[in-house]
Amino acid sequence: MKTKCQKIWGLVLSLLLVVPLITMNPVKAENVSHKVFELSAPEKASVGHTIDVDLRMYPKDKFAAFDLYINFDEEALKYKSAKLGMGSLGISVEYNQVAPGKLKVAVAKGDEFESNIDDSILITFKMEVLNTKEAVGTHGIQLEVYKSTDVNGGKLDFVNEIKNTQITIDAPLKQISLNKKSLVMDKGNTETLVVSKIPEFTTNTDVVQWSSEDSEIASVDQNGKITAHKGGKTTIKAAIGEFAATCEVTVTIPLESLSIDKLDSAIDVGSKQQLVVKYLPLDTTVNKKVTWKSLDTTIATVDENGIVTGVKRGTATIQATMAGMSTTVEVKVKQPLVGIKIDQSDFTLIKNKEKALTVSEDPSVHDDVIDQKVWSSSDEKIATVDQNGNVKAIKEGVAVISVTYYVGNRTVTSSVKVEVKEIHVTSVSLDKTKVELIKGDEGDLKASYAPLDTTDDTTIQWSSSNDKIVTVDKNGHIKAIAGGKATITAVIAGKKATCDVEVSVPLKGITIECKANVMEVKDTQTLTVKYDPTDTTIDKTITWKSSDKSIATVDQKGVVTALSKGTVDIIATVADKTTNITLTIKQPLLEIQIEQNDFTLIKNETKELTVKESPLNHDDKITKKEWSTSDAKVASVDQNGKVTALKEGKATITATYYVGEKSYKATVIVTVKEIHVEKVILNKTNLNLGKGEKATLTATYTPLNTTDETVVKWTSSDSSVVKVNQNGELEAIKGGKATITATIAGQKAECLVKVNVPLTGIELNGAKTVLKGQTAQLTIQKNPSDATDELTNIQYQTSNASIAKVDQNGKVTGLKEGTADISVIGYVGNKRFEAIHTIEVKEIKLESIEINIDSPRIVINEAKQAEVKYNPNDTTDDKAVIWSSSDEKIATVDQNGKIKGLKVGKAIIQVVSKFNDEIFDEMEIEVYEIPMESIQLDKESIELTVGDSYQSYVTILPENTTDSKKLTWLSSDEEIATVDSKGNIKTLKKGNVVITVSAKNGEIVATLNVKVVNKKGKPSYIVDNQDIQLSVPQDQLQDIYQNVPEEFKEIVNDGGKLDIIVKSQKVENKEAQIQLNNQLSQQGLLKEYQVGTWLNIDVLAQVTSFDGEKQSDELTNLSKPLKITIEIPKDLLGKNREYTIVRIHDGKIEVLKTQLSADKKYLTFESDKFSEFAILYKDVEIKEETNSQKENDKAVHTDDTTLIGMELMGMVISGVVIALSYRKKKYL
Repeated sequence: MKTKCQKIWGLVLSLLLVVPLITMNPVKAENVSHKVFELSAPEKASVGHTIDVDLRMYPKDKFAAFDLYINFDEEALKYKSAKLGMGSLGISVEYNQVAPGKLKVAVAKGDEFESNIDDSILITFKMEVLNTKEAVGTHGIQLEVYKSTDVNGGKLDFVNEIKNTQITIDAPLKQISLNKKSLVMDKGNTETLVVSKIPEFTTNTDVVQWSSEDSEIASVDQNGKITAHKGGKTTIKAAIGEFAATCEVTVTIPLESLSIDKLDSAIDVGSKQQLVVKYLPLDTTVNKKVTWKSLDTTIATVDENGIVTGVKRGTATIQATMAGMSTTVEVKVKQPLVGIKIDQSDFTLIKNKEKALTVSEDPSVHDDVIDQKVWSSSDEKIATVDQNGNVKAIKEGVAVISVTYYVGNRTVTSSVKVEVKEIHVTSVSLDKTKVELIKGDEGDLKASYAPLDTTDDTTIQWSSSNDKIVTVDKNGHIKAIAGGKATITAVIAGKKATCDVEVSVPLKGITIECKANVMEVKDTQTLTVKYDPTDTTIDKTITWKSSDKSIATVDQKGVVTALSKGTVDIIATVADKTTNITLTIKQPLLEIQIEQNDFTLIKNETKELTVKESPLNHDDKITKKEWSTSDAKVASVDQNGKVTALKEGKATITATYYVGEKSYKATVIVTVKEIHVEKVILNKTNLNLGKGEKATLTATYTPLNTTDETVVKWTSSDSSVVKVNQNGELEAIKGGKATITATIAGQKAECLVKVNVPLTGIELNGAKTVLKGQTAQLTIQKNPSDATDELTNIQYQTSNASIAKVDQNGKVTGLKEGTADISVIGYVGNKRFEAIHTIEVKEIKLESIEINIDSPRIVINEAKQAEVKYNPNDTTDDKAVIWSSSDEKIATVDQNGKIKGLKVGKAIIQVVSKFNDEIFDEMEIEVYEIPMESIQLDKESIELTVGDSYQSYVTILPENTTDSKKLTWLSSDEEIATVDSKGNIKTLKKGNVVITVSAKNGEIVATLNVKVVNKKGKPSYIVDNQDIQLSVPQDQLQDIYQNVPEEFKEIVNDGGKLDIIVKSQKVENKEAQIQLNNQLSQQGLLKEYQVGTWLNIDVLAQVTSFDGEKQSDELTNLSKPLKITIEIPKDLLGKNREYTIVRIHDGKIEVLKTQLSADKKYLTFESDKFSEFAILYKDVEIKEETNSQKENDKAVHTDDTTLIGMELMGMVISGVVIALSYRKKKYL
């Protein structure tokens, strides 16, 4: 019995060494012999955790059975489960909870325990540490042996042989909170925050760390006392270790006083100035929007931005209101000087004449003080003006005379054009127009001009067209320098006169110049003549002549051509002068020729070549002779012209003769031919040999007279099977096939040799071991290895198909641990061959598994992939596992190891081997959340027009927050702009509005300041015809816009409507017409013209503000003229009538350039001033006209256009005051 027990306990101890037990921080019992029972547990634990309490037993002689009680504090610990340990092997153990805080354990064996057994865990109890205040502290766990018997049933006492344990429980901090999440404080006040710890009974004694996000707004001390310093928002944070809580603090500062800065000076009518509001304290947190109001808008207005505009002279009170508090300031408006005008229209002055100008101010009564008056000229080279307005004409041209009044920091200007005219020189003449001189002669020229009373500068400017031929000085003195022609020019005031001068140079003699006195036949050269003097002006025509044309000729360009050997004179004649030069003509070598034609040689043949010179009687000396070949591999040549054929192909043989540096060449082509081997023949083409046998092959070739090299080259395709030497002798080395090749001059012949070796046996080669589930490949080895016999009907078999299997290709698969014989059978004909191979299948046991994951922390609602790490990794056991979670409300795991966090907390993820539940691993996973910190809008402010839509985009930080991303949008004034749940803004009317987006029930906020302005208006252009049909080009109508008052343009930009109207209206006023006729008649203008129709043409700007307020203004002076076409009233139409337009504006009558249409129904004119106009007409008599009359009338008639007489064009009658019964403001 004892021996049997020893064997059992030995097995148990071996298992303990192989499979370690997983315990949770056990307190190992002391291995002392007098201890029989021992409890162990962790020394420390935290509330809410689970601990293991181990019961160990140390056997004692005669010890057969016992009953125990385990007592613990039920307010601190709660029993959950139990698990038997290795110490329970071979015995009966029963356990249960008999009461709260009391467990019972009953053990029975039947025979006595061995006294030499090491300590081992009998049973492990899982205990939950309660999450209560009462659990905190140190608690004992005691054993009570209430029954113990020996093998004979006797009672035993183990009171002094029991070791108990105790555990100290703490309550770690899990969260903190503040008594307030937000505070609103006035500057200077204090508040104290209180921190609450969770759980309340935590044993954490760490000090709270207080901090402010912006201590300049509000600071906090280490007791949680907050002090407000300045307006704004900040966050107060309380932290204990990793736990924190915050409170949003808003510090407000009330408005105490409000004032408006007074303007430094009065503002002008129509001008604008910014009013500035001051408030105290400067850091007040109230809404700083200011509402402006004028208490007298007839004097001055003010807009929403505090910009005041002067309306008329006087004093107005302006009021500003902020956050319910109001203040006022007085604004004085004064009348400025609007403009000035020179009391003179454009005029003309003769050079050196003067004219005094005067100036009128508009309005004549104003508040401005004129600091300075400055007169200026745009071009003082044309006209000057002094500071009294006296203009002096200086030079012909047009200048602008301007006067500028300086009024404070602004200026007003008026200008007028002055045209200066001069009396110019009309003609200049010389006393001589043509002069002939000989080189070195001198003479004088005299110049005169007309008219003599010219205002031009009469200084004479003399010049020569070519100073190298004739020079002239400032007094008109000329001197002949060289032969040729030149023109002398006299210039007075831009007018000129000329005299042509010709200078001649006589010839003294000539000489002939040449490049060489010796020439060769067929050579040419050009001779030239040198003149003395070289600048002679005589006719330089040369006459050339040869003394012997059979030796050499010369043409009339001096080109000499050598024809034959000899001596010849070349003669040149120019005018009465003659000279000659003697030339010697020589005969050169012209060419060489190889006397043989192109030829053919057989390889290794030779041939002698000879050369012929042409002509044979040449005068040249041959200095060198050379022979060469173009391809020395095909044919060579020596210096005697002997050619040797070397190789098939073509080569060019060249002979070169040298005469000094000049060379002559001749060539001939040699073709070299060869006789090639066409075929190689072996005495055998197939041969069978036994291993070790020898044989000889012989090779022949055709044709026998080949010029190729006839050496035979022998080769074997496989020298390991058959060897061959260069005599064609063969030797069979091993079984197989080889091809023997004989090669002569590139041609080949082959013999197939087969060496036969019989098969004597076979073997199976391959791995001796294979792992379970893996494969090994077996191969058949022939004996001998070079046997040429082929196996057929090959079959593989296994001796144990449960250990290893084999397919018919010899691939073995391990199935389970053990040994199997793999056999193979094959046939050569009827002869059977067999081989056996023994293979061992091995297994690698799985020892442990481990969870592998990048981090045990998972963001809520996200997933992570966990992997299983196997030990050893190459185990042959099944790797299937089962995954599970201790709390699927916190985290789940699927059977692929994918872990998903569901709510904040901790859970144990376990993986267990599917086929061995003792192989497992656990990992605690923490699921956490990422709080939202802030939200940001794409813009802080934006300007939109009424009716616009705008999509506002939000960025949530951090982007991976786990908080709800639901956003709430709000408009501070939905009458100005609305916003939907997606941030789409729609503007409705002008104003300022704040768009707010919030998250987390308003805890996190971002704002967008939106300024809504009215949509800019567009001007409309209208031609209003009441009595007279009128038209204006569209592009010119659009040019009127630049003359519109700036305040009208501002109204249009603020959504207003602008109408620009050109309006015509017929006026019935006989008295005015009669007075105009009288005025024109008294001045002698427009004789026989009558006033036909009196009309008003007005240009109006009418603006309507966005709110419906209307204003209008007459544009009487435009920056650019309008081209106007009017229909002639029917009562004025006449077949033989002429028309013109007269403009009456600002007391002045101007006759306008008028064009009559081809059908004589429309008049076209241009005007930049608009008030009253009159259509004048006269009847003309049509009669036959003489040519002189037609010429005189060209000033009036041009095609279909009728113009005013030259004496009327552009004339202005200034200062004519017309007494009109309907008098308008435009008349003086």
